[in-house]
Amino acid sequence: MGERGRLRHTAEAVGIIAVVLSLVYVGLEVRQNTSAIQTSTSQSVYAQFMDATMPALENPELAELIVRADTAPNSLSRADSLRYDLYLTFGINVYEAVYTSLEQGTMEPGIAAAWLDGMSYWSCVPGARAYWSATAEAYAPGFRAAMDSVVSTTRCPP
Repeated sequence: MGERGRLRHTAEAVGIIAVVLSLVYVGLEVRQNTSAIQTSTSQSVYAQFMDATMPALENPELAELIVRADTAPNSLSRADSLRYDLYLTFGINVYEAVYTSLEQGTMEPGIAAAWLDGMSYWSCVPGARAYWSATAEAYAPGFRAAMDSVVSTTRCPP
């Protein structure tokens, strides 16, 4: 093999090493970006959850309405029923956002699983269960199927 042949093989080896190093670098960047996106998504979902629940924490009248609606939904006036339905819409939308984020890979699976375990709460509350039965069709099919599975398998305390 002549000088040119050795030079060509050396150049090819350097090129291969450069490609491998570039791929490793891109892989590390993708991992770091994924982690940043997952952190951002978790923070966004938490903020959405706080926005949905803060009114009940700050307003004792609304908190009482929620307790009454959770246990005796038929006792509500039309106006209170509307307020409760809106409260549930905001709350369930948080779970739909978590579900969607998990499906898209933008939320860390362990964190998403902890949030989604909370869906079982909704299936044990008579008012929320009635709301879900009446409005489930308004949600995305994948989330609806996940929620229906939770509703059908959750063992509610007596």
